[in-house]
Amino acid sequence: MSAAAQYDIEETLTFNVLSLLTAPYARDIEKRRFAQVQGTLVIAVMQLANATRQAYFAAVAAHQSAQYLQQVKTAAEAGAELARRMLAAGNWNILDQTHEQGFYADAKRRLTQARWQQETTREKLRQLMGLSGEQPALRLAESLPDLPQHLEDLPDVEQILLQNRLDLKVQRMQIDALARRLGLTKATRFINVLDMGPTRVLQGDKSQPYERGYEISFEVPIFDSGAARVRRAEAQYAQAIDRFAQSAVDARSQIRQAYAAYRACFEIARQQRDEVVPNAKLIAAQNLLRYDASLISVFDLLADARLQITSVDDYIHSVRDFWMAKSELDTALLGNFTP
Repeated sequence: MSAAAQYDIEETLTFNVLSLLTAPYARDIEKRRFAQVQGTLVIAVMQLANATRQAYFAAVAAHQSAQYLQQVKTAAEAGAELARRMLAAGNWNILDQTHEQGFYADAKRRLTQARWQQETTREKLRQLMGLSGEQPALRLAESLPDLPQHLEDLPDVEQILLQNRLDLKVQRMQIDALARRLGLTKATRFINVLDMGPTRVLQGDKSQPYERGYEISFEVPIFDSGAARVRRAEAQYAQAIDRFAQSAVDARSQIRQAYAAYRACFEIARQQRDEVVPNAKLIAAQNLLRYDASLISVFDLLADARLQITSVDDYIHSVRDFWMAKSELDTALLGNFTP
């Protein structure tokens, strides 16, 4: 206000017209971005489920192995005690008694390692499941599930990539969002801001009426035509296409590798189940008959029974490896996400 009570007032209410015009496109872009975040979270949950399944199979196998090695340790302790008594009675030599004592020491070592592995795997499973120390003890199955009768065939990889791989779906949504963003960038490259709105102006004393009208303002870039923004958007789109193509190649390789591991683990476990373990049990049964016929001593019987230890324990771990490979295959068929 001047000294002569003269006023110079200008009041304007403006809004960005360009933002209103492009709002539907921006909203669609944000919807797609939200869908990408949802897909990423689903993949993260899927990866956690896979890690939990792996930890579960490892924990059950460790528990089963520890139970078996406890029986082995008990038998080895009995053999070592019998050898000690026979040596004291003069019916055994120091070399053979040392062999029995060495077997007992090895059985104790293997049992200690198995119990350590049992505790480690259980704790990892509890961690993945979010269980605290105050919660009830974790109860596991006594043994791993049996092997299936037959292997599952590898599905059509190309069809899986198109329909099931969540990571590729997320990348396709990113490409669509970039394509729409590129179109929006091209549409708004020459006008940065376009504002309009009602305005009123008072010049003079306060008794005079306001002059009313509308104000429109926009910026036309003289030195920046928007070409740099368009080229940057086009480069981001091209990079997204290249990443998608490489991800598809990696996905095919991941699925085939997972299926190869699945087949190999199944063949190893089936061979252990159908050949190695039955042969060891047959040898033990025949040696028991020979012992009953006084053809071999009790220590010969114990020595042959030791052959079962490795075969049975290896079978437990081979079944564990199969179910872990099955979990990896199931995860590979659905998707993979690396932050």
